[in-house]
Amino acid sequence: MTTTDNTRAVDHERDGQLSADSSIDIHKLHVRIAKNNVEIAGGENGERKLTKALGMPNPQSMRALVIQLAKVTMRDGKADEGELNLMISFICDGKPRDQVEAFLLAQMAISHVMGMRYANYVVNSDFIDQQDSGERIFSKSIRTYAMQMEALKRYRTLELQAAGARREQTPEKKEKWLPAREATVVPTEASRALEAELAPN
Repeated sequence: MTTTDNTRAVDHERDGQLSADSSIDIHKLHVRIAKNNVEIAGGENGERKLTKALGMPNPQSMRALVIQLAKVTMRDGKADEGELNLMISFICDGKPRDQVEAFLLAQMAISHVMGMRYANYVVNSDFIDQQDSGERIFSKSIRTYAMQMEALKRYRTLELQAAGARREQTPEKKEKWLPAREATVVPTEASRALEAELAPN
């Protein structure tokens, strides 16, 4: 069996685990980085699901974003796949509707990872100056995270307002106005008798 056949067999096995059902759990998608290549469990199906979950317009943009995230986790020239998949899961949970939201969520994920990394650095450092520098970076990361969250909220609010304005500007179907019909008076025996009494002689 050739290398290509082996690859297809692996993809087929993964596709069996990750069906085309839209109810697929995006957190089961495992992303690996090998020589700047993004490997996604589930083959084309997994790639399509991850592209949509990350709010990206196409697989190429999705892969570029994943590689950028992977570079943030680099240690000794190797990406930390645990941190990478954590950030991807965070972005997917944020349900980005476009690239702007995807990028803001990616920045929030990076701020979180940086904050936790330097929190660990502060706790495990034996030198005061290293603890101080780590604490400053930790504090900046947490504040940055809060500002990014606020920016995301404002962006989504503006998008909702813009969508509402577009709906208001859409001409609605108006019911055609029809004049009310005049009531038809049907004479009765009593009305005829009354008219006869009131009529001049």
